[in-house]
Amino acid sequence: QNKITKIGSKLKIGKVLTGKATWYVNSYGTKVAMDAFKKGVEVRITNLTTGESIIVKNDGCICGATGVLVDLAPEHFQALGGTLGQGVLSNVRVEEILP
Repeated sequence: QNKITKIGSKLKIGKVLTGKATWYVNSYGTKVAMDAFKKGVEVRITNLTTGESIIVKNDGCICGATGVLVDLAPEHFQALGGTLGQGVLSNVRVEEILP
C-alpha cells in the first residue's frame, strides 16, 4: 500500500561523509558533536544499516577523537536504531544540509 510518510521541500545537500557514530553523556547540554562540520550546521545523519535518519544541528566538537565521525546524545543514538549497550554505530552517513 502506498502512503506519504513526509511532506516537505527537497533538501539541498553539501558535504557528505561516512563513518562511525558513538553516544555519550555530556553535562554541558551538547547533543551532537563532530569536528567535520562547523558548530550550528544542520545535518542529516543516517544509519546505513537500518535506514533510520535524523536531522539535527551540530552543537559541539569531538575535539580530536580519532576514528569517530559523530558523537550523539543517547536519545539521538537510539533514534538511529542504536542501543546504549552497543555503543557504536559503525556505518553512518552525515550529510550537510545547505540553506
